[in-house]
Amino acid sequence: MQAPTLESHDNKLVESYKKRKHLNIKSVKSYKVTKGVNFAEERLKFETELTVDMLRSGSWKDLKFKTYNFNAEGVPGTGGHLHPLL
Repeated sequence: MQAPTLESHDNKLVESYKKRKHLNIKSVKSYKVTKGVNFAEERLKFETELTVDMLRSGSWKDLKFKTYNFNAEGVPGTGGHLHPLL
């Protein structure tokens, strides 16, 4: 059975109940949290750099690396110096 909505009732009747304080409208939100694909019991530290030692030993094949956002814009630089009399 679906819960009745406010729009399904007569507006005049609803407003009169509100004025007489017989009706109190509340909105209830709920969230459902589930385990994702990358769920782990403990925090996993991602590697940020590929080093020479990793290449020599071959351990880089088993490690997880941090993803980089190459589309991110950096801090805009200031162009030159201000005139001393300004």
